[in-house]
Amino acid sequence: MLRTFTHLGLSAEEMDRLGCLWGKSAERGGGTVNLLLSHMLDTAAVAELVWDHYLAPATREMLDRVAGDGRRFFAWVCGIHDCGKATPAFQRQAPAEAARLAAAGLGWRAGVVTAQTSREWAHDKAGGFLLRRVLKGAGGWGRRHVDWVCPMVSGHHGVLRAATQSDVTHAHGDAHGRTAEWKTV
Repeated sequence: MLRTFTHLGLSAEEMDRLGCLWGKSAERGGGTVNLLLSHMLDTAAVAELVWDHYLAPATREMLDRVAGDGRRFFAWVCGIHDCGKATPAFQRQAPAEAARLAAAGLGWRAGVVTAQTSREWAHDKAGGFLLRRVLKGAGGWGRRHVDWVCPMVSGHHGVLRAATQSDVTHAHGDAHGRTAEWKTV
């Protein structure tokens, strides 16, 4: 993992931050923290196995037509599904891990990012919203493509969650992380 981070040109501070973000807390993970990045990479690897052994040929053909390399696209979409967990609104839910985050510069204002914020700015909805923002800023992603991909992330728990004006307010505030440190993750 360290070699991959280094190859990507990440600084030691950025690597520390990524190494603090949890996907499953120790409390919910059988006593062991499962890092968010590990969870996302595991999910992408399983998606490749699903593609290779279980996905209907018609679905594979359609994704190949749409994305060029359907297998790679499928693995990416599956892997990115929990990107909304890289937000204070989600990360605040495990107090034991919060101290490590704060030490790495990924803190939040406790009176602002609350349990209610976490409920209102759930990780699936946050992920769809934040991915939309990132893809709009990336070259090569037209609106039609962004509109097609983002609901897969925001709806990965079975309910399509459209962003409301209240959500937009959260997204531009502390719920997703205001600081430069949060923006790097």
